[in-house]
Amino acid sequence: MRKTCVAITALALVPLGAAGCVSKSEYTKTVQAAEARYNALDAENTRLKRELADAGKRNEQLTADLTLKSGELGKSVADLRQRVGTLEGDNARLTRSSPTRRSRARRRCARSARPTTSSSPR
Repeated sequence: MRKTCVAITALALVPLGAAGCVSKSEYTKTVQAAEARYNALDAENTRLKRELADAGKRNEQLTADLTLKSGELGKSVADLRQRVGTLEGDNARLTRSSPTRRSRARRRCARSARPTTSSSPR
């Protein structure tokens, strides 16, 4: 009875042991494939980190340029608003003045706005 029990146990354990065994060549191939995949992913990760750093630098540069342009445009807008206010004040003053003054002022503006041309032939 004892021999039978040992034989049954041994026969039950042999297939379980055989199922868990993998040949060394299969293991080596799997390990090499995993290492190759790891190296490829590591190289891609390094490339992506470098691209991210370059994009960060470019973003900082563009942000600085945008801030500079925004400041310049804000200054231009303020200057133009001041100029419009001055011109509106001049317009109101001229509108209130006498018709003779207005016609003289218009003539002066028209003369100063005309482009100068040279009459000497070449």
